[in-house]
Amino acid sequence: MNIKTNELTIRNKILDQNLKRLYYIPFVSIPINIGHILFFMMHRLAEPGTVQYSWGIGIIVSHLALIFIALCIWLLISWRKYLKKDQSRLTWLVLHVLAFLVVFTSVAIAVTDQLVTPAITPFITLNVIVAMLLLIRPRFSFILFGSAFMLFYFAISFTQHDPDILFSNRLNAMAIAGLCIIVSIILWRWSWASFEQSIIIDAQQKELETNNQELIKQAAILNDLNATKDKLFSIIAHDLKNPFSGIIGLSELLKEEARSLSTDEIENYASIVYNAANQAHELLENLLDWAKMQQGNMVFSPKNIKLKKLTCDILLLLNNNARQKNIILENEIAEDTIIEADEDMLKTILRNLLTNAIKFTNSGGIVKIFSLKTENGLQVTVKDNGTGISSTNISKLFKTGSNFNKYGTANEKGSGLGLVLCKEFVERHNGKILVESKEGEGSAFSFLIPYKKA
Repeated sequence: MNIKTNELTIRNKILDQNLKRLYYIPFVSIPINIGHILFFMMHRLAEPGTVQYSWGIGIIVSHLALIFIALCIWLLISWRKYLKKDQSRLTWLVLHVLAFLVVFTSVAIAVTDQLVTPAITPFITLNVIVAMLLLIRPRFSFILFGSAFMLFYFAISFTQHDPDILFSNRLNAMAIAGLCIIVSIILWRWSWASFEQSIIIDAQQKELETNNQELIKQAAILNDLNATKDKLFSIIAHDLKNPFSGIIGLSELLKEEARSLSTDEIENYASIVYNAANQAHELLENLLDWAKMQQGNMVFSPKNIKLKKLTCDILLLLNNNARQKNIILENEIAEDTIIEADEDMLKTILRNLLTNAIKFTNSGGIVKIFSLKTENGLQVTVKDNGTGISSTNISKLFKTGSNFNKYGTANEKGSGLGLVLCKEFVERHNGKILVESKEGEGSAFSFLIPYKKA
């Protein structure tokens, strides 16, 4: 915030403070002035042509002027309160004019009072009230109270002819005007410093809040990074190590005892080695995709893809896994279905969803894939009649730091990384991934890819 903006803000705060202080003045001033007018009209007016009569009329007119000023103050505050546009300059102008009217009215009342009394109490009272109530700029306070004094100085000579009283009243008026100027300057500077300090504190608080929000965001990012790091270490230390341990152990057994093993035993060991190698390969593919994505090296190149052909290719690769568990794979996607997506990302999404469906489906089960055109985009669903997932665990599926892992129906081990990749790749397409599952009845994983905007 620059100096000019600060000054403007402080002036607006001072203006608002003045209006708040003036808010109750009309409710107090108008009844008092009406009371004075009624009192003079009923009890104090003398015969026309007398000095007392002129004095009474002068007092009534002065109080009417004060009622008018109070009404103007009320209208100014109401106008300022309900006006939506900023009219600070005009409000300051009207406020200055009202201040002039008040001090000039004080002169009129004090000068009129000289017809019956030497006191200048109205001049003193109203000027001090203005100085104490309003926050007035130093330059304007010199003009305001200096003008009031000069007007009083010349006008009093018309109603006060005693030279001693005239000198005394002029001297008192000059002292009051000087006092009001000093009070105004002190209050203005004190208020200015107070509001300036308030602005600095507000700016510091906003900066602290911004920094705190940034720290919270950074902390969340660090937590995610730590969760990712821990997940990757866990995968490398356990999930990736176990398949290779099985492959090495069984291959060593086959090498040393192949001659003494039966054909069925060799086929069984070979099947176990195949499954372990397949699991390791699947995990490595996901790890490589994950690493590319984290490093920002995965290029996003969407294009029109024939979904039927792509799913057929992936199902062909997974057919051996399904055949070993006697699982039927059904591709119900229409031949003419076109999807606009990044081909590599789409392959990863479909491969992981179909692999998971096979993994958690019992022998003799069915895994099907189908698509549905909706208003928002193309929805692709992989559905199985396998073990299903409890509602409590569904929320843990797509979180990197989640410890939720579930063994497949043939004791297959999963890392959970595949579903995390699916979610992030779908969101990269501005889509969303959905899960419907009931424990013991199967699951349906769907992802929605929006249509290309024309």
